[in-house]
Amino acid sequence: MSFKAQKEKIYAAPVIFGPQPCMIQNDSEQRYEGVQESVRQYNLAYEVDRAALEEFLLEGMELIAPNLLLRFEALENVAWLAGRSMNRVELLVPVKMNGKTGLYNMVTWENNGDSILAGRDVKGHAKVYACIKEEENNGTNSFKAKSWDFEFLKADFVCNSDQTTEEIPDYLKQYGGTFHYKYLPRTGEGFVKSDADYVLFAEEKNHVAYKSCASATFNWNRPAFEDAPTQYHYIQKIEALIPKKIVCAYFAEFERIDDGYDQIKIG
Repeated sequence: MSFKAQKEKIYAAPVIFGPQPCMIQNDSEQRYEGVQESVRQYNLAYEVDRAALEEFLLEGMELIAPNLLLRFEALENVAWLAGRSMNRVELLVPVKMNGKTGLYNMVTWENNGDSILAGRDVKGHAKVYACIKEEENNGTNSFKAKSWDFEFLKADFVCNSDQTTEEIPDYLKQYGGTFHYKYLPRTGEGFVKSDADYVLFAEEKNHVAYKSCASATFNWNRPAFEDAPTQYHYIQKIEALIPKKIVCAYFAEFERIDDGYDQIKIG
């Protein structure tokens, strides 16, 4: 009997070997239940030129504030990775679309190839690879992200768990979820047309108690083609969004339920 995908089963390349355990489906082909990962999260929001930032938004998106949010995460006890750990960096923008308010995920870097491929295959998220390392020294948490050994991003956070978060904008404290743009080029037409071209929305269901950071700094480094041949074209554009000021910096430690099972197509 030849291979044929079954309905209600989750497949990812190479599909011919059958349904695959992933961030939604465990090795018993059931959805993961309960806590799926432990998170240490550091956030830094900074203001940039509104018109320049709006050039990267999708049709139908309305910018809430001309802010970029850098989010660094150290993930541990990841259930679908059999308890392994990984690091993540995200670049997010506060927007409204089709009556929903949330953070638009422009790009996600991860230091684990399996999570990148599974995130693309199953959730349709825009993920790419970076070597992401965290260092702790005298109360400072430093994150560095590299592509082909070129350090394109570094951020330092000094956090005090006794501080509150009154200065954090409402769109960061009360956002409804995360927007992702799913795009897949079509084979046979020069890859200039698409098989998938729409926006996804994943509702935020985790209740997180954030605390302010005493201080935070960051720096983008502009790569040439030779430095980061697969990423220079968009890192250059991100670096060109000149920071006007840091809006806020905050952190949290929590356990998360986040398999994307309930994400929806909205545009």
